[in-house]
Amino acid sequence: MTVFVRGLRFHSHHGVTDLERAHGQWLEAEIEAEIETRAAQTDRIEDTVDYVALANLLVETSRATNSHTLEHLAEAFARRTLEKWETVNRIRVEVSKPNPLLNPSMAAIGVRLEKSRLT
Repeated sequence: MTVFVRGLRFHSHHGVTDLERAHGQWLEAEIEAEIETRAAQTDRIEDTVDYVALANLLVETSRATNSHTLEHLAEAFARRTLEKWETVNRIRVEVSKPNPLLNPSMAAIGVRLEKSRLT
């Protein structure tokens, strides 16, 4: 089964320039987690991955890593997800900067990372 979070928005100070790191900017994220779950049968939150907890982990990772690159943030989040939930077999995360400070003529820039327990 796949659980997902769409349209997550949070403010961050990630970036390679002093302007990005000082001013900060909004990031947007999409998360998908392929999980083993019994929640379809048991209807218990304890038998699945809590979507809010998954989203919060990305925001917490963003604040904790203070990364220069979105690549580093995505990798740290994927690693932390697989460490936290043994039932997650694969995690996919996309993080983007809408209307980036470096070039506001772009709609968005970002990264997409997919990581599984085998990679």
